[in-house]
Amino acid sequence: FPGMGLGCVVSHTTRVTPGMFNAAARALGAAVEDETLKAGSLYPPMARVREISHLVAHAVAEQACQEGVCQQLVDVES
Repeated sequence: FPGMGLGCVVSHTTRVTPGMFNAAARALGAAVEDETLKAGSLYPPMARVREISHLVAHAVAEQACQEGVCQQLVDVES
């Protein structure tokens, strides 16, 4: 997950938790469109990698803060 690392960086996390990986997986899964699934792919197309990375990073950073391992939250869009 390219967004996993970005989420950790922007949240200044002290450690990576299973909950953060779960949040990344949920964000990635939610980004897969029905047409993509019908075509037999489990992942969004690479053409959307930047968009998906931001979605995953946001979910990871938010989860880090919820779990108390976030030292500082920086805007993911910056």
